[in-house]
Amino acid sequence: MRLLRLTSETEALAGSRGSFSRRMAGNLLLVGLAPGAVHAEMPLVRDLYRRASRVFSHTVCNVNAVYLLEEAYEVVDAIDSKAPKALREELGDLIFQIVFLSRIAKEKGEFTVDDVLRDITDKMVRRHPHVFGQASAGTAREVLRQWEEIKRAERAEEEPSTLDGVPRSLPALLRAQRLTTKAARVGFDWPGPEEVLAKVEEEISELRGAISAEPTQKVSEKVSEKVSEELGDILFAVSNLARHLGVDPETALQRTNSKFIRRFRRMEELLRERRTTPGEVSLAELDLLWERAKLEERQEEPLGSDSPGRPVPTEGP
Repeated sequence: MRLLRLTSETEALAGSRGSFSRRMAGNLLLVGLAPGAVHAEMPLVRDLYRRASRVFSHTVCNVNAVYLLEEAYEVVDAIDSKAPKALREELGDLIFQIVFLSRIAKEKGEFTVDDVLRDITDKMVRRHPHVFGQASAGTAREVLRQWEEIKRAERAEEEPSTLDGVPRSLPALLRAQRLTTKAARVGFDWPGPEEVLAKVEEEISELRGAISAEPTQKVSEKVSEKVSEELGDILFAVSNLARHLGVDPETALQRTNSKFIRRFRRMEELLRERRTTPGEVSLAELDLLWERAKLEERQEEPLGSDSPGRPVPTEGP
């Protein structure tokens, strides 16, 4: 099988091309082994598809598209939690969704799971000529530049824009970061984080102006759209700032969400000790309990931030 032949070729190349090539060899090894495992599961997938399609009719593909996104997020959660057992399970769930969607396509006469594996193998070979061809790339930046050039050449007819290829279904903050990353690669970027921070402050000022223009009695649809637009501009600028600071905005916000959940649940615990709930006490009391939860957390983690809004440094995309 071509995929398996590629494995041995890649391993041979990896010996002389460095650690990046060795990682690629491992990745293609996984792809090479995948078809056997996939075929072993196909009877199960086939039976599930036939039963599901009888129940859900034409909605089955839409339903699985939602499940696919959900499973992908659960994989990310498992990675963040550093739980190998959970990651193994979630990766299996994600693979099942891919195989199931491929089965739906096969039933429609569109493509098969083998086509999917063949296509991704061909793409990896095309886009890594420094591994499989005669091209050279000594740094990660050169690899990335080469990758983008090959993508542009492949999509010259169907996608003429630099910004094409960023999925619309990505989470908004992540999509904003991907868009500005692509723009930056062709030189359209702020000089540094200070200039982006100034842009964030400018956008905040514009939001204040839009809010001040709101009618005091009734919010008109037109003015409300302006406020929404200005708020969107702030979020876009903040995502761009995160990129300049080397912070993944999605990861930073998810960690802040987790921090908020931890503190709110601690606040609820303190209220349960009093045999009451958040809805039965004043805001002033809730604020005091919130501050207590924050203090307890800081004592446990001295380097923790004081407020839920502080971004957490992570590697960029």
